[in-house]
Amino acid sequence: MDYSKYYCNYLNINTELLNKGSFIFESDQRNKPICFYYYHLVIVSSFNGIAVVSIAPHFDKVFSEYNIKNRELRDVELLTNMFSSELDDFNVRNMYRMGLVSDKYKQINTARVIQLKSGHKDVYFNTIASISDASIKEHKWNLRKEQIDQGRVFVIIEDEIIISQAVISDINFNGGNIHVWTSEEHSGKGYGKSVTAAAAQWCVDNGILPVYLVDKSNNPSLSIAKSVGFEVLFDEVVLSQKIK
Repeated sequence: MDYSKYYCNYLNINTELLNKGSFIFESDQRNKPICFYYYHLVIVSSFNGIAVVSIAPHFDKVFSEYNIKNRELRDVELLTNMFSSELDDFNVRNMYRMGLVSDKYKQINTARVIQLKSGHKDVYFNTIASISDASIKEHKWNLRKEQIDQGRVFVIIEDEIIISQAVISDINFNGGNIHVWTSEEHSGKGYGKSVTAAAAQWCVDNGILPVYLVDKSNNPSLSIAKSVGFEVLFDEVVLSQKIK
């Protein structure tokens, strides 16, 4: 699978300008939510061996004021200081963007995995029972409706509760971001691997590049991804902000 075109478009890299020395590229994609929860407002990475940064357009003045050099882009402390007066409640994290490079997912047992359907609304509500406000529950369900209708939510259900889930949360430039969750009491049982494999299979069947974005320090999630056939393609520093 060739992820180069996807990544170039996702960061909005102009290769002609890149080859002439430019390394900061504005992208409207940075203002689009990830998993309904975050904005990735700045992504520091490399493309064809050259350090690059993709930024939300309204941050162009921040970078021009600092006159930042491309060798300094991966300095987490520097990025944090740059945005401390611009943003509230943000994080700068080291992350891996992984891509599917083998067919290990085909060998994984997915017998317990099903696609979440519109008829599973009560199961979904049971899973988020800690939320007492019925309107918030309804809002969360409605956010997922397109994903559910398209068959992009893969779950394992036990006692009428979702105990593990993989969602192709966002599809951009033909890359589908797979977001995985397993309840704490059911972790370590291989459920995360099963739902991830099912989500990867859906992507392949639908001509979508499976993408797995993970914090470098999240070893359990990294282990799941590698067991399914993902490998690190891009090493990123990401400035993210929660959606309020």
